[in-house]
Amino acid sequence: MSDAERLSREAFYGNLIWVLDGAPFKSNFDLYHALPDPRSELAQEIVWTKARRHMNGANAGIFVRLSECRKEFPEATKARTRGGYYHFMHEIE
Repeated sequence: MSDAERLSREAFYGNLIWVLDGAPFKSNFDLYHALPDPRSELAQEIVWTKARRHMNGANAGIFVRLSECRKEFPEATKARTRGGYYHFMHEIE
């Protein structure tokens, strides 16, 4: 679909939700880590942290556990973490 067609449809229909088949783009992405099942208890608990260049092991994936954050800050949410400890990908593997 061209951009002109997409824009035309969005103008005509208003607030659209586009559903895409990403299979053709599979070769454009690399997965470097085995991730937990999104329905698992662990996946509900972890919050990925943006790695910074100076963080040792940052390329291995860094996360915090929401339950640990809430020990210090009960109001912590996945959107607003505070406290807790950094954990690394090898703990999931």
